[in-house]
Amino acid sequence: MNDNLQSHLKRREVQEHSVMTVQQLAKYEGILVGISSGASLGIATQLAKKKEYKDKIILVILPDTGERYLSTSLFETNP
Repeated sequence: MNDNLQSHLKRREVQEHSVMTVQQLAKYEGILVGISSGASLGIATQLAKKKEYKDKIILVILPDTGERYLSTSLFETNP
């Protein structure tokens, strides 16, 4: 597979996971964050599942708010 295509598919996968994480945070925790925060939390969650991070503390900073996304379709669907 072409490297550009692989890179594109990986970025798309990360973006979709970020959106899902943002929607779940809003729905289940009442925390309104943006896509960057969803990506940060998603990566931290994946790291936490790895055995080398067992019993480690993982700190996540949620770098943006979801306020600017309220007028988009990001929060229209239920995860």
